[in-house]
Amino acid sequence: LYSTIAIAARACADLCERVLVLDWDVHHGNGTQDCLYRDGGSCFISLHQAPFYPGTGHPGERGEGPGEGLTYN
Repeated sequence: LYSTIAIAARACADLCERVLVLDWDVHHGNGTQDCLYRDGGSCFISLHQAPFYPGTGHPGERGEGPGEGLTYN
């Protein structure tokens, strides 16, 4: 499986100074978050209703390594 939005974000990060991925629906964008969690080239924001499926997307999940502080839930 491929996350097309994560692939597009990484491609855009090579061309742009900043990239923002906004996921706004009832479910957490866990697949996209997983792809961008350690990536310092893009910011990921997921607006979702917790604790609905899949049970991820807690406020403390903020990214790691180069992506630290670039994930918002």
